[in-house]
Amino acid sequence: MIHILRLNNDPFISIKNGIKTVEMRLFDEKRQLIKVNDSIIFINRTTNERIFVKVVDLIKFDSFKKLYESFNKIELGYKENESADPLDMEKYYNQAEQEKYGVLAIKITLMSEFLNIDLYTDGACSGNPGPGGWGYVLLCKEKEKYKEMSGYNESTTNNQMELTAVIEGIKAIKKPCCLTIYTDSAYVHSAFTQGWINTWQLNGFKNSQKKEVANKEFWLELIDLISLHKTVNWVKVKGHTDNYYNNLCDKLATDEIKMHKPVI
Repeated sequence: MIHILRLNNDPFISIKNGIKTVEMRLFDEKRQLIKVNDSIIFINRTTNERIFVKVVDLIKFDSFKKLYESFNKIELGYKENESADPLDMEKYYNQAEQEKYGVLAIKITLMSEFLNIDLYTDGACSGNPGPGGWGYVLLCKEKEKYKEMSGYNESTTNNQMELTAVIEGIKAIKKPCCLTIYTDSAYVHSAFTQGWINTWQLNGFKNSQKKEVANKEFWLELIDLISLHKTVNWVKVKGHTDNYYNNLCDKLATDEIKMHKPVI
């Protein structure tokens, strides 16, 4: 699982340098979901710079006070591994919430290696709008991993299915990686390679006519998902040609429409 934590400049630099213990107070109950081997992405609030780390150990305390009382022992234990540095995380300011949710001391190590993953996607629609399907294929040659998936929407558009295929494919990736996305959609590809996304963000997701950009909620979700990964490269492929995986994604998407077609 991948978690995102946004930090002010000083604690961010401390983690980046790997030499200081950093204290943070977290207000999100979802932080209870942090597990060993999870990934955390620290984002600098000022510069948007990112640090990718892996959780290598967890110790839970009933309160921040108890964590402090035991801290010297924790620090000694964690400092034995020079590649890791402890993080003291206080769930909430008040004692009642601390007792309810506990306080975590988390040992992390910087991620230096990232898998290369290829994501092939396609979407289809019978009518526009109309019933639609999406499909994706994930490939990780280093780990010899392969996954394909598809889905259906009874009332949608072709562009929404193209976006959904990418969104669902990225959701299936559990660790930060170096990601290459293959799509035959000029709409999706151009948004990220021609600067559309940057312009929309600067204009509050309004187009040149001052109207809300179509499929805004899809774009916002996709932007968030992309931020979880070390690098993202977009590749435009020609649809319905000789690209095996693109053709497979097309089949996955169109088969979804066929499977859900009413029998007369």
